[in-house]
Amino acid sequence: MQQQGVSLILAFAAVLTRLIPCATGSSPYFSPDVSTSLDPSPRVVLELFVMSKCPDAAKCQLSFLPAVVESLGGYDGILDVRQSFIAESKPSRPFGVACMHDDSECEGDAAQLCIEKHLSGKLFQFLGEVGKDQSSIPGNTEASLRAVGAPASTISRVLSCASGQEGKALLVKSASRAQSMGVVMSCSMFLQDKLVCSVGDGEWLDCSIKPNAEHWIKAICNAYVKSGGRSHQLPRSCRGRSFLEQEGHSLMQHHKSANAECARTTTSSDGAVDYAQEPLEL
Repeated sequence: MQQQGVSLILAFAAVLTRLIPCATGSSPYFSPDVSTSLDPSPRVVLELFVMSKCPDAAKCQLSFLPAVVESLGGYDGILDVRQSFIAESKPSRPFGVACMHDDSECEGDAAQLCIEKHLSGKLFQFLGEVGKDQSSIPGNTEASLRAVGAPASTISRVLSCASGQEGKALLVKSASRAQSMGVVMSCSMFLQDKLVCSVGDGEWLDCSIKPNAEHWIKAICNAYVKSGGRSHQLPRSCRGRSFLEQEGHSLMQHHKSANAECARTTTSSDGAVDYAQEPLEL
């Protein structure tokens, strides 16, 4: 009887030894607490090159991106949305740049940059409001901020930023970024520093990712994994989708074979990713 007890203990210890890498979270595809908030890095960078009074800018900002941002965890999720404004460097001008639709557009550009800095979680709501009458930009900035529920103190901060040196500095830096990238078309959409879609004269142009929420969500999930993101941090909208490119798919297969037991534990009760699916073809 004693020998049988020892055998059971040894067998139990062997099972624990196999499970320890998973239990301690040493596998890159398992976490003991899947509810942990997303790591700040890596995030997938989506950069829009725009002009605030350009109708084409409104099309790429508002057609499907608000739904994409919401699906991917909002402004603290895996997607980092940025805007850069297309303008020509002119130090003698009030905002340090010359904008296509005059200085009023420069102030509108500065206002959006200030909102990104001081009220980023309301950016797309603001764009939806201010875009209802682009010809009134920047005069409709305050009303649009009120419409999206911005606190009075934040409205004051944004308006002061947009009309002062802070906004000017943000715009000069932003325009310099657009110039360094050689971007002249509003709107141009870059994902991970790669041009993937543009809008010109109201039409989608040269889009390697189809301009709809479903395809953009897949592409961003794909880019997140490829950049080293951990599977347990994927938002629900990524789970169950066939979003991996061949490189990511092959890497996952390598880790599965290296640590099959841990790989099996990645399935979660709310429907985890099936990494055996075929890679996404956009």
